[in-house]
Amino acid sequence: MTTKPQSLEEIRRNGLDALAQALGPLGMVRFLQQFETGRGDYTQERHQWLSQNSVRTITQCKATIKTRDWTLEQRENQAKVRERTSHQHWDRINSDPALKQAEIERRGRMESAFVALRLRLNMTQLELAHAIGVTEECVQNWEAPRTHPRAANRKRLDNLAVERGVAKIDWSKV
Repeated sequence: MTTKPQSLEEIRRNGLDALAQALGPLGMVRFLQQFETGRGDYTQERHQWLSQNSVRTITQCKATIKTRDWTLEQRENQAKVRERTSHQHWDRINSDPALKQAEIERRGRMESAFVALRLRLNMTQLELAHAIGVTEECVQNWEAPRTHPRAANRKRLDNLAVERGVAKIDWSKV
């Protein structure tokens, strides 16, 4: 196979033609977008944004990021402690028949209270979730009852009941 030397422009044009023929115009564009090179002069841009910030500002930003990362780590650790405490709680309840019966009754009251409220509101689980700003899974867990609402969500449920003119949940009985 004998080929004559081609200029860079000819190579580029022949390559684009081959891509368009093999992949079609849209496929060619999508393929080329994968290999887009950057633009500009990083060195000049670096000097521009570094000259706007002092060492102190950069250090403060770094400290903020470090604090945020530490906060995320702290939250993860707290979640692990809650999970461990939850297992200990259930181990204690399951070991004592009286505690187990009391927990079953409490959960039954909680389940019926949430379902009753949702039915009084004439809402689906999804509609209730959207109305108070939680996920549908959260409402399902309350009704199961695998979990219970925190104080802020209790307040939202109470406010929604008042807005709709229906009886609120008596939290002292659940």
